[in-house]
Amino acid sequence: QVQVRLLRVLQEQEFERIGGTQTLRVDVRVIAATNVELKREVALGRFRVDLFYRLNVLPVQLPPLRERREDIPSLVDHFIQAAACRNRRPLSGIEAEALTHLQEYPWPGNIRQLENTIERMVVLARRSGLGVGDLPAEVLRWREEENLEELGACSYREAGPVRTALPERRPAPAPGGDHPGGRGYRYVAEKSVHQDGPSQHRLRPLPALGGS
Repeated sequence: QVQVRLLRVLQEQEFERIGGTQTLRVDVRVIAATNVELKREVALGRFRVDLFYRLNVLPVQLPPLRERREDIPSLVDHFIQAAACRNRRPLSGIEAEALTHLQEYPWPGNIRQLENTIERMVVLARRSGLGVGDLPAEVLRWREEENLEELGACSYREAGPVRTALPERRPAPAPGGDHPGGRGYRYVAEKSVHQDGPSQHRLRPLPALGGS
């Protein structure tokens, strides 16, 4: 129903208020943005094809932040000034080494994540300028997180389990025979990323290499 009403506004430039009987005219330009592949949504029947073509007049493809790292210095400067003003924290800027770390990070959360990171740094800063010591741990040690860039390439709904092999555990076998926690078993941690809840971790045993 919402899509039908929006289509009417775009096509006929008119609508009625909820509970009202008078038809109102509008003269506006609409800029719509999405991180969903609308052509796929149309094929799946979740998005009206007529609304898609009504909106798709002048499409602009905006690449993710990790594909335009040259924009990061300007964005960082803007976010520092805005956060410093908003939080009443006078800052002189950011050191070159810290800026390099920000440019190397893949930013799976795109510009919103960068903005929130800068605001956190500004709020917690203890000096007049931001340095490497002000960077959050995930920016400094992101290379230790496997599949980070792969997760950044898709939405949280599309992200599947991320498996990371842990060092082989060799506890003493239980009396009476082998068991999944005994010698010769490797463990794999499965981390599931969900949009509407926290990450979940669990361990599952795998048979030893070369054994049954």
